[in-house]
Amino acid sequence: MTQMPPPPVDYSSPGQRPVSQTNVPALISLICGIVGCLVITPIVGLICGFIGIAKAKPPVGGKGMAIAGIILSLLWIGGGLVGAVAMYKGYEYAQAKMIEPAKSVTIGFANALVNDDRWTAQKLAPTLSDAEMDTMTAKFKSLGKMQSFSLRGLQTKQSVGDTLKFNVQGTGTFEKGSADLDVTLSGSLDHGFLIDGISAE
Repeated sequence: MTQMPPPPVDYSSPGQRPVSQTNVPALISLICGIVGCLVITPIVGLICGFIGIAKAKPPVGGKGMAIAGIILSLLWIGGGLVGAVAMYKGYEYAQAKMIEPAKSVTIGFANALVNDDRWTAQKLAPTLSDAEMDTMTAKFKSLGKMQSFSLRGLQTKQSVGDTLKFNVQGTGTFEKGSADLDVTLSGSLDHGFLIDGISAE
């Protein structure tokens, strides 16, 4: 009877497996996807995610991290785009409903005083006293006709039902120079605004 040779001796450690190498791009992608609140991090996370997937071949792991990083980065980018569109639409709405009417009423009021049209000025600023009207008439007449009004700031002061009260600050350009204006207006988005108070420096 032929005797079988003994099996070769395995000197390696029992259960030893090849060590998986760290997939750095995949790790970066995951980190950027988690902290994607900064503008650049989701883009970096997206790029590194695809690089990480390409590198994820034995003994290099990290494919799951790369995929997670890509998904999180895409969510941040999508959320950012939605937020940007919402902000732009909000600005357009405010521009049409508040900023442009505020400019129009202010320019109309100033030029009515310059043209000695007190009746129109009082319609645009019904709460101003005669003394305030006289002060603003002298100021605007010294500057000449108002040509434009560029806003620097807008602050909502009060909102009750449909009535909205807000304050705008900006620079008025006139025939003979410019002046800083501070105007308080009240009214509604649907029916327009009137001047409650105005000062010029």
